[in-house]
Amino acid sequence: MAVVVMPMLDAQATGIAFTYNPRSSRKDRLIVHTPRGLGEALVSGEAAGDDYLFAEDATDVWRVVEH
Repeated sequence: MAVVVMPMLDAQATGIAFTYNPRSSRKDRLIVHTPRGLGEALVSGEAAGDDYLFAEDATDVWRVVEH
């Protein structure tokens, strides 16, 4: 079990990043969910955000491969 404690910031943009792809279990993919406005609606399930899929290439650079 894990508990995450984060400070609240006056954010201009928000997002949730998964460093381990929960859809495909690939470790070389990163998914970022970005809702419009603050992230509380996304976290609570009240709103859906845009999804960005990043892939790491051979030079250790992360690039958007799907939006």
